[in-house]
Amino acid sequence: MINFENSHKAKEIRDYLGSIQSDSLNNLHSELCQVSHPSFMSFIPFMMETEDQGLLLHNECLDDELNKNILGRHRSTIHETTLFGLEQALCSLKLVNLLAGSLLEALHTNERAFENLNESSLWVHLEKTING
Repeated sequence: MINFENSHKAKEIRDYLGSIQSDSLNNLHSELCQVSHPSFMSFIPFMMETEDQGLLLHNECLDDELNKNILGRHRSTIHETTLFGLEQALCSLKLVNLLAGSLLEALHTNERAFENLNESSLWVHLEKTING
């Protein structure tokens, strides 16, 4: 069995969320947990109350509306978190694009993938370092 340093071992999701320190991300994660894990909250959208039957499970397709609602309320958090998770990889790919040579041609990435990097503090720092 291979033993890895603690820095290379997976952590609990709460540890990762805590390191980001974002209330909006914590709220989104909490809401997604409520609707994705089997619980009373995950069944509420599919239940309706009737006078003679109490709670009744119906089969209307509500997933689309639920998804639109979550996306609408958490759009900026989803965007920021996605960038946070991809920023290092995108910066690495952009650096590969800057390097010349046939050996790296197969790794060339379309520049459209880097459109948001100009707003990235990591990329701004790397670009300043490269340009001296």
